[in-house]
Amino acid sequence: MIEQRQDCFSPSGLSYDEGEEERCPLCTRVRGHDRFVGAESSRRMMPSLGVDSPTERAPTGGVVFVGCRSRVLSANRVPRIGGRFAHGVGSYRGEGWGKGIVLALLCFLLLPLPAAAVTLKIATAAPDGTAWMESFRKGAEEVKARTAGRVEFRFYPGGVMGNDKSVLRKIRVGQLHGGAITGGGLAEIYADAQIYSLPFVFQSLAEVDYVRSKMDLLLMQGLEKEGFIGFGISDGGFAYLMSNRPVQTVEELKPLKVWVPEGDVISHTAFQAVGVHPVSLPLTDVLTGLQTGLIDTVAASGVGAIALQWHTRVKYLTDTPLIYLYGTLVVSAKAFNQLQPDDKAVVRDVFGKVLAQLNAQSRLDEVRAREVLQQQGIEFVPLKHDNDGWHGVVEQTTRRLTERKVFSEGMLRVLQQHISEYRAGGLSGAAIAR
Repeated sequence: MIEQRQDCFSPSGLSYDEGEEERCPLCTRVRGHDRFVGAESSRRMMPSLGVDSPTERAPTGGVVFVGCRSRVLSANRVPRIGGRFAHGVGSYRGEGWGKGIVLALLCFLLLPLPAAAVTLKIATAAPDGTAWMESFRKGAEEVKARTAGRVEFRFYPGGVMGNDKSVLRKIRVGQLHGGAITGGGLAEIYADAQIYSLPFVFQSLAEVDYVRSKMDLLLMQGLEKEGFIGFGISDGGFAYLMSNRPVQTVEELKPLKVWVPEGDVISHTAFQAVGVHPVSLPLTDVLTGLQTGLIDTVAASGVGAIALQWHTRVKYLTDTPLIYLYGTLVVSAKAFNQLQPDDKAVVRDVFGKVLAQLNAQSRLDEVRAREVLQQQGIEFVPLKHDNDGWHGVVEQTTRRLTERKVFSEGMLRVLQQHISEYRAGGLSGAAIAR
């Protein structure tokens, strides 16, 4: 604790270099009357300043003299006590101590400080114990190991942070740093990111792979321009219509109470295009809706239907891909830029691989899920393609979405061009992907 008091002392033991005035080293007053500021131990030394003992030292913590007109203390004006310099940090011989301490402090301040650990908080709708969460946790462990603990992840699974829209809102206010967001949810960031979600646009996963090889990078770049870092797209399979009644034609679909996810503009527009008034519910309320009769038809992948227990409330599956499901892990650029460059590269590498592995695994899981659904007694029925029915759904939906600028016409043309290229190459994916 620094203390200050007015002292009157006669520093008979103080000596200065020859020719110097016997004044306080830091002011123009003559010795004897000055203000003294110092550590407690230094204050107690005041009476001993006049002793002649050559062995007496200034205390560690030292003495600081200040006058009403203080000035910088040069090396040749430091008072000597018994032949030693009193300088405030100990006792040394010679006049170069001041420069040495300054240099030492500068070196210390210029040393690189260890980077503080960054914990990225990530939300996902995937329940704990699923392949997604297991892969995410393994990826987080690898990142932590490769960055020596500088980057860690904390996950909030099972939709506890709300739907995609809620998660993105929490990311923007800093409550979260990222989330596993679906294709429809990505539209909240970058409208064209939902371009793969158009109904009946893909006929097979082979067709999907061709288009994605041309367009995934464009979507990731679009997200980054909007302040989010994506690590690649992961496949969720195709969504199929599942209901308590068989649906093979547009007319059979019209009287049904069809669920669409909250905020899914494309699905909502598609069903409205054929005269269906869909029911919008959060993901967590769908099973209850099926149980109470609020809804009787859902669109889901086989894996999703089983994981969420929706398959226990339906009897039929329309066996034509309706919508391609996909998602990605995004982290706000603001949070991501807190990482060191090498750590950013590690996160990109690890979670790029995680999403690629999930993409491959989801396709294997979907094959198995379809088998389980059939074993559970769910009947698979084919879609009847009629020129004025389902084809009209695609036409009307695309036109309405374009007019509403749900996505850009330019990105739609790019998608259609790649699909045409694939089909013109004799690689048609007309067969239903399994």
